[in-house]
Amino acid sequence: MPGVILQTKRISIWPLFFLALFFFGCKNSEQLKELEPLRVHDYGKTKVDVNFCTTPANQVKTYLKFIFVLDKSGSNQRRILDITGDGVPDSGAEVIGTDPEGSRRYAPIVGFLESIPEDDSIFYSLVDFSTAASVVSAGLSHPSYSTFSNNKAAFADLINTQWSNTATGDSGATNYTAAVAAVKAWIQSDITAAKTAAEIISSYYVIFFVSDGAPWIPSGALTIQQTLPEIQYSIDSLKSLTESNPEWIDSVQVHTGYYFSPYIDLVTGLPVTGDDPDARLRLSDMAARSSGEFLEFASGQQIDFTKFSIPERNLKNSLKDILVINRSTLWDKGEIFADSDGDGLSDQWEGLHSSSSATGDSDADGLSDFVEYRLTNGVSATSRSRSCGVHLTTNDADGDTLNDCEEYMLQTALFGGVVTYQSFDSNNDWIPDDIALRYNLSVISNVTDEAKGDQDFDRLDNYEEIKLNTPLNFDNHDIYGLVPMNYSISVVSDGPLQTCYSLDVGDIIEGQDQSLIRVYIFEQTSIIRNKKFIRVSEKAVRNGNTVVFNDEDFN
Repeated sequence: MPGVILQTKRISIWPLFFLALFFFGCKNSEQLKELEPLRVHDYGKTKVDVNFCTTPANQVKTYLKFIFVLDKSGSNQRRILDITGDGVPDSGAEVIGTDPEGSRRYAPIVGFLESIPEDDSIFYSLVDFSTAASVVSAGLSHPSYSTFSNNKAAFADLINTQWSNTATGDSGATNYTAAVAAVKAWIQSDITAAKTAAEIISSYYVIFFVSDGAPWIPSGALTIQQTLPEIQYSIDSLKSLTESNPEWIDSVQVHTGYYFSPYIDLVTGLPVTGDDPDARLRLSDMAARSSGEFLEFASGQQIDFTKFSIPERNLKNSLKDILVINRSTLWDKGEIFADSDGDGLSDQWEGLHSSSSATGDSDADGLSDFVEYRLTNGVSATSRSRSCGVHLTTNDADGDTLNDCEEYMLQTALFGGVVTYQSFDSNNDWIPDDIALRYNLSVISNVTDEAKGDQDFDRLDNYEEIKLNTPLNFDNHDIYGLVPMNYSISVVSDGPLQTCYSLDVGDIIEGQDQSLIRVYIFEQTSIIRNKKFIRVSEKAVRNGNTVVFNDEDFN
């Protein structure tokens, strides 16, 4: 049977010299005792085969949320121009509005809705802006959310109602930054609501921002134009939501449209294009800064929302890595111990502290023995009272095998509220929270990346040691006969929606009676690198048999 002999190699020659002198001086009748290794254990080995595919792109659940941002300024109606902003109408500059009946703005939205298939995962919202900005689609919400509507028919009714009130609804200035701020607040509200849901579902936010002119706003007795840097700052602030909420936002994309109309100067009788270079510059820059598209709709042309590109939600996932863990064994420095129930506490420790090595939750209170051990600073695995509020022991929102109650208790007691049950990897180091806790690594964000640490100075970082099943706090070179686990992976097929693999893992040290083998598959979207997925499966194996995992075994 293959064995692992654990013995320190670094032996000074001077103690051996004096030891030889001692034995040389002994009587012949004295028997020399054979020196035993410091730690000698024989362990069987097992093997794992994993046949799996990345999650098909069309099975990753996401929401698509459209926000129509419409210019409701007075320039949509018939008006007298005051280019100088001195309150005195310019001579003869009477202009027919760019969209006095609303047909250029509202009819295209109705047409766009008709082109979208019925889909409960597609949501709609409307923001109007002029001197100020406001959301006008409240009250049409999905039952789980408070901001958007996935009732396409109801949203179409709202658009038609707004259309019918065009003449009385258009007035005031053209405040771009107020409109962007309203959109940002709206998305923030949506994210806040999403974080209370039991399931983590991310969203693509697509914003259609259309205006008929440059952003002029009142300032005292004058009218001033919002500068390009002001607008750029507001767009960057909106985009920052993606970075701060990667679990809930796939992308925020702003498409912009500039619509204008020619008119005849009543004094000169000459045609005027109505084109405003300042509006074009600002709107095109807004789209460029947010990975959107800028389109012009001139000479009374209808706005066409279907011409804007819609993000492809079927983004193919790529394999980040795969970890195989035998939860029935534990390293303590250079020695390996049995952990029959796989709870992160050795059978030896549990025998000395009145907890069971046959079950991971000895007192059946919904908190594992290991979590209670951590919560009591290593004193007990059964004596921590549970107070989780709405956080259920039966739910695992992030799929990291720690239930929501456990993560709530851990973050409150140990980590100051920074461990989240809505992310399987709270500190973004690709070590799931449950594994990090098992190996006494940090799960806190904004600290030193312990995944890259090498606390035993054996030139393998902590992540590599976890993957190879070698001790994190004992130099591997000092363990005679240690053979790390080995991984061999090959691509079986590669298609547009997913890639399939075959993985063989060998030299897995067995547990005492059985081995609880847990496999973690990490995926990320090929384009959005901060979008992470985890799939987990576990099986028991005995007597050196090979355990086989297939794709359907994973959650």
